[in-house]
Amino acid sequence: MRFIAVLLSILFIIVGVKLAVTGNKQYDEAQIFQIPEHLSYEKFASERPLLGWFEIAGGKVDLTEGACVSPEVSKHDESKPNDQDIERLKHGREIYVPVHNPDSPHAAADIILLTRDPELLGDIRAQMDKTNFESHADVDRILKGMVRLPSELPDAVRRTLGNSISTQSIIIEENAVPSERRAFANMGAGGLLLLITAVMWLIIWRGERSRLILPVEYMPDDLFFDELEEGADAAE
Repeated sequence: MRFIAVLLSILFIIVGVKLAVTGNKQYDEAQIFQIPEHLSYEKFASERPLLGWFEIAGGKVDLTEGACVSPEVSKHDESKPNDQDIERLKHGREIYVPVHNPDSPHAAADIILLTRDPELLGDIRAQMDKTNFESHADVDRILKGMVRLPSELPDAVRRTLGNSISTQSIIIEENAVPSERRAFANMGAGGLLLLITAVMWLIIWRGERSRLILPVEYMPDDLFFDELEEGADAAE
């Protein structure tokens, strides 16, 4: 019983603290970013903000590079996409796709769009059957979403996007918005898990304390005689 309680406590504490910290960050975001900042692609690329709520116009979403079938991927000098990376592209619920400056379509993208839009996912996956990799398919798209810290790409995504991005590329999560409601929900859920952990150990402690039997030599005299009287009454 105690072993299970220890495992549950560790799990609840880790998850609870993580939810509380996430909720606190989301609350700060909701207080700071009241409306999205409207920027052109060029201005965003020159300023390179690391945090904020933005609406960015003027970028080209490269469907071919997002589908991992472009020369920029095939010329990648480091590790290549593996079968699991390609499977994630085919069936994952989100895709990271480069967004280029129209004036420099073959340079490393300044922005990486994290999208869960089913229509855009479908358009990207349709590129996976292409045979002419030199011809890129791209679309104009106004990017609306959040830039958050840390802005780090999973290794699988770096392998997939290859040289179409750089270490300076900034991730924007499409359609993400600051939300006080979500912040309070996460902080409340985290606090509830911590409270459950405390109550669980209180119950365990009280249960073990009630089963504790003091040796006679450590028992106070009045308690000892009370115990004898209760035993005699029970015997009668």
